[in-house]
Amino acid sequence: MMGAIVFALMSACSNDEPNIPDDNDNPNPGNTEEPSELLPRWEKVFSQPMQGTDYDFLDLWLVIKNSSGTNLLETGGIKLPGYYFEYQGKNYYLGDTIPVPGNDSPVKIFTHYGSGAKVICPTMTRFRTEMASWDPIDYTCTFVWPQKDIRKKIRIRVEFNPNYLTDLKNAQDTLPKGHETKILKYKIGRWVNDSSIQDKYICDYTTFIVD
Repeated sequence: MMGAIVFALMSACSNDEPNIPDDNDNPNPGNTEEPSELLPRWEKVFSQPMQGTDYDFLDLWLVIKNSSGTNLLETGGIKLPGYYFEYQGKNYYLGDTIPVPGNDSPVKIFTHYGSGAKVICPTMTRFRTEMASWDPIDYTCTFVWPQKDIRKKIRIRVEFNPNYLTDLKNAQDTLPKGHETKILKYKIGRWVNDSSIQDKYICDYTTFIVD
């Protein structure tokens, strides 16, 4: 019997304060999506160098739970290789690398850095400064679980700020001591079965429930 599937946004989100440039100011005039579906990602710039890890990924990862809330990736509830991802007519299983722009990581199960939940990562693409000169990334892959008759289409679109490096240098050169500001890195949209999973939050994973 086909499983009941419910999508819900999880806590792995960042809420960007709206106190600097308008979220709808698109740095790339080639945007073909609704403004509300492409959300800005800002980089904080401080007058003094800061240390830490910037978890800035351009992906959508999956958590799979049953109706009682148990993460099936943590209990062995999914028998590998019971699922795969389709991309451009080919199937990619655990350990295979999906050749989307910027990705060099294989399909894997990963402990999410924010929540500690086990997630399936079809891709793991970290933002890099050289991406500022890239054309937009726009790709679709499909999560397929044949035993449950499940197909979920995942789409990612990223539009980079071509002025990112200039904006960063200007901010670093002119920011008064003890102050901070933000600069736009890129705008990103994430969709599941053609429905945006974003509103005012940027989320890098989503959950579905399977019975």
